[in-house]
Amino acid sequence: MTPKEKAEELVFKYFDVEDSNDYDSRCCINLYASKQCALIAVDEIRNNVLIYIDICYQWGNYWDEVKEEIVKL
Repeated sequence: MTPKEKAEELVFKYFDVEDSNDYDSRCCINLYASKQCALIAVDEIRNNVLIYIDICYQWGNYWDEVKEEIVKL
């Protein structure tokens, strides 16, 4: 999956979110909020998960590129 495809996947996963207080209603958050959530998720991956995994330099660059693509959306 390319960084752009991953960025789109992450952003649009947050775009349609259930309202946890009312099971009969659904709320749709806007693109800006979806992007902010996706950026937080990528930061969590980069700052927490990757610390514990011995992984190559290209993988780290991949998540940097995903962040760039999220910002471009």
